[in-house]
Amino acid sequence: MSDTGSSNSKLKKAPAHPSGDDRYIALDRTMKRFHNEKDALLEVLHSAQETFGYLSEELLFYISNHLHVPLSQVYGVST
Repeated sequence: MSDTGSSNSKLKKAPAHPSGDDRYIALDRTMKRFHNEKDALLEVLHSAQETFGYLSEELLFYISNHLHVPLSQVYGVST
């Protein structure tokens, strides 16, 4: 019974973001759904805006790193 419980918890809970902010998990899911491709930038920014309520500099840097898009391009699309 304990094996089943640990399996279910692994499936349901993604690892916490280093910052401790669980909203990054939702953003990571969006990026993963688009396979972290550069073409997903606009959709990822939209998801980040919905999830966080704003696009901070730290968040734009995070997206830039995960999508391998220059930060200047992320800024350009977000403004």
